[in-house]
Amino acid sequence: MEYMVPPIVLCESGHNICDQCRPKLPICPACRRPFLEARNIALETLAQGLRYPCRNRHLGCPEVYPMALISKHHLMCQHRPYECPLKVPGRCSWKGAANRLNTAIVHGLAPVQERASHANQLCDKVKSVHHMPINSVIQSREYITRQSTL
Repeated sequence: MEYMVPPIVLCESGHNICDQCRPKLPICPACRRPFLEARNIALETLAQGLRYPCRNRHLGCPEVYPMALISKHHLMCQHRPYECPLKVPGRCSWKGAANRLNTAIVHGLAPVQERASHANQLCDKVKSVHHMPINSVIQSREYITRQSTL
């Protein structure tokens, strides 16, 4: 479920809906009446003053931010789920939180002899696209290289 963020409009019966859900619904899901163009300024003001937990809280993120900053946090959250940046067909079907990528690389993204190569490509991609901490990327690369030479 997403946060209710401005603009927040009303239906004919006074139920609220935000701009994210409104385009998906032709009528109010609570009372089946049409939506108005009237905004609920009081609720919008209240929403802007609240602090919102990260949507990845169920994945372990403890962060809480005001509405103005929560979207930026979501883009860089280390607990956010995503697919392997390389998406190698037939070899890399991993999906999960960014903070669990190290374990995923070591334990199953590719056969042992291919992990070092895969990790190097993956590390370069992660650094440039997914904003993972550089020390985490380097540790992954070093560990995988050692494992693949054993």
